Amino acid sequence: MPRPLAPQGAFGGVDITNPNGVGDATLAELVNGDHPSGLLKTCTFLANGAIGLDNVTGKMEVVPQSDPDSLKLGPKGDLIFSSGADGTIIDVANPGTARQSVSFAGTISRCARQRHCRAKRPCRPC
Repeated sequence: MPRPLAPQGAFGGVDITNPNGVGDATLAELVNGDHPSGLLKTCTFLANGAIGLDNVTGKMEVVPQSDPDSLKLGPKGDLIFSSGADGTIIDVANPGTARQSVSFAGTISRCARQRHCRAKRPCRPC
């Protein structure tokens, strides 16, 4: 179920969790709607399968967002959320604008799992 977010009254957003496939909306701006009944109109500004900067590797890669959750507004207006199943923190700067950029980094537990896997030991879930 989408959860509304309206940071500083300037930008309305909706956190749409658990996308089913590439291209499904993860974050969408609430454009308008007829409250309390009627359709809500949204405009997707971050979709599953989007490319962003991996702050660990420094490379542009697919943003891991199979389990997006915990959408927060950062001090500079960024939208920050986690993807729990991926162990990732995702930062969307200038959301919904032509200057939008996305970056992400693994949490300590994700990085520890990757080191464990690179050591050619069997990976185990957290």
